[in-house]
Amino acid sequence: MSLDADLQGLADIAALDLRLAKHFAARAEAAQDDEAANALARTYQRMARSYRQSLAMRDRLLRSQAGADREAAKLARDQHQRDVQARKAQVAACVTQLIWTEYEHERETAEDLEATLDEMLDEAAAFDAFMDGPMEAQVERLRQDLGLADPEADGVPRAHPSAVDPALALAAGSPEPLRDDDWRSSA
Repeated sequence: MSLDADLQGLADIAALDLRLAKHFAARAEAAQDDEAANALARTYQRMARSYRQSLAMRDRLLRSQAGADREAAKLARDQHQRDVQARKAQVAACVTQLIWTEYEHERETAEDLEATLDEMLDEAAAFDAFMDGPMEAQVERLRQDLGLADPEADGVPRAHPSAVDPALALAAGSPEPLRDDDWRSSA
């Protein structure tokens, strides 16, 4: 059964309990015999208790549903945040590659552009529209906003955002490419 059906059933039972409680209360008040009045009063009390229990059960169901709704909303918010962080990491990885491709011998400029990129991504991610549209368009817009050359104009293939694994991008942070002065072993 659905929550609405359960609530309607409880409302129906509560209405019957209340009607019967009123009926037995009126009969108890009108009874001439003390023994009959006591029996009717006990029946009234049972019906009143059943009514209160129906109301308490309704309230418990509503609280439970409200809690489940809050938990579902929290899970959705948490998932949205993970999705936003993954998208930021993917876009950052692609744009960072463009930055270091263009400024590989100008470390300070590249680092300044990376810091600007991080600020731009944080600002953009604050809006729901950040998750709308293709990542390629975001990469292109950021490339233009940062004043980076179009690598495809020189025939250099560009990293495609969907090719960047979000988990790896998040774990690695902004990737920094190897420079001529680096001597890392490939072994």
